[in-house]
Formats: sequence, C-alpha cells, structure tokens
Amino acid sequence: MFSLIFILPLCLAHLSAYQEPEEAFSELWLNHTVPGEVDQLGDLTVFRYGPSTNDKWVIWGHDIYGVDSGRTKEYCEKMNTDLGVTCILPDFFRGAEGKPDPIPVWDGQLSLDWEERLVPYLEAGGAQSVGVVGTCFGSYIAIQTSASGASFMKGGVSIHPAHPGLMESASEDEAETYAMIESPQFFMDTPDSAESVRKGGLASTVIATTYFDEFEDPCNHGFFNRGDLTDPAVEECVSRAMDHLVEFMTDYVLN
Repeated sequence: MFSLIFILPLCLAHLSAYQEPEEAFSELWLNHTVPGEVDQLGDLTVFRYGPSTNDKWVIWGHDIYGVDSGRTKEYCEKMNTDLGVTCILPDFFRGAEGKPDPIPVWDGQLSLDWEERLVPYLEAGGAQSVGVVGTCFGSYIAIQTSASGASFMKGGVSIHPAHPGLMESASEDEAETYAMIESPQFFMDTPDSAESVRKGGLASTVIATTYFDEFEDPCNHGFFNRGDLTDPAVEECVSRAMDHLVEFMTDYVLN
C-alpha cells in the first residue's frame, strides 16, 4: 500500500517532462462539426461514433493535445461511416486544455480507466472484435490495451508513436509489454520515431505479427491528424496512412 503511494507520483513527475519533437506539427484546433454522442463512465468522458451496441469497435487513443486535437474526431467518425464499427474516443486527459501536467500513466489512472470503465462498457455494448489506433501519446494506449489480455482485442495501429519514450519515463519495460501482445500491430513511423518501433527493431522481434511504414520529412511527428493538408506531400502521407489504417482494421477487426 505504502509503496504505491510513493512510487506512483514519481512516475507521474517523470512524465510531466514529455516534450514533442522540435520538428513536430504544432497544435491544431478546428471547429468540430462531428461531436459524436457522449457517454459518461464515471469521470471518464467517451465520445462515441456509431451505435451503442455493436460487435465490432475501434478505440481511438488521442494525441498529447487531447480529444479536440486536429482531425481526431473527424477520423473517429470516419471509422464508423467507412467501416461500420462503433468508434470511441475516451478523454483520458479529463478535459485538460492542451498537454496535462502530469501526464497519466498506465500504472494508475489509465489502467483503472481500462479495467473498470472501458472493458465493462465494451462488453455491455456487445464487443467481440476491437481494434485500437493511437497517435503520438495515443500509441501508449494502443500498446497497453493490446497487452492487457482482453480477449476481444484484435489489433493495434500506432501512428507517429510516442510510447517508447513515455514507457521509459514511467520505468515500464517495453520488451515485457510487447511480449504480452498477441494481436497484430502496425507502426507508422516518422523521423523522430524510436528504433524499437522500426522494422527490425524490438517490436518486430517480440510481437508475432507486425507491419511498418516509414514517413519522411515533411511528414513529421503529428502529420496524420495535425499536418497541413494544403501541402501536397503531407496530404499524400495522410492519405497513405489512412489507407493503411482502413485496410488493417478491415483485415483484423471486420474479418
């Protein structure tokens, strides 16, 4: 009991120092026209796109700027309209404006959100096949939920993933976490991405089924949901990443 009281704040203090890469796309705030339905799970707000009962779901892990960052809500709605899944976007930052300090970690609030709120919610909604996608901070959600042992988790997609640094700061063992993942994982890397999530890196040697794509400048960290779509090169990268995402979810969640 006492060890939890003292150790958890130390982990949180480390994560408060997280910084986006210098070349990352900056914050992007849009006038959202697709707020979705709102489900309240205790103090966890969940934005839902699609019916409350479905056998196929996608969990969207938001980036470091939260649920309203860039095109996040539009993309979650797209999962519903294009694939017929119910896509949910939990607000893991509890409405914080911008990056919260400290950033929550799995050994604490996030695991409780998953085990006590989201898993029962998904089960009550009839979930049998669930995929997860995360951008930036959201890759931490993608990896941890994939490693949770929940039988309905069928695959995860991490786009400009930030989880290696977040796990290191929280003193979590990346290899041990990967060893608990049984579902396929797709990593879409940007120039700042850690070697562990690149082809031939740690993830590919520990997780049974992995896919990779490498994006180069100007498709830097944050390009997928915050990149400037008036730049043809960025628009092409976003289109390519979305094609990967839709194909992956079709193969592993729908089929």
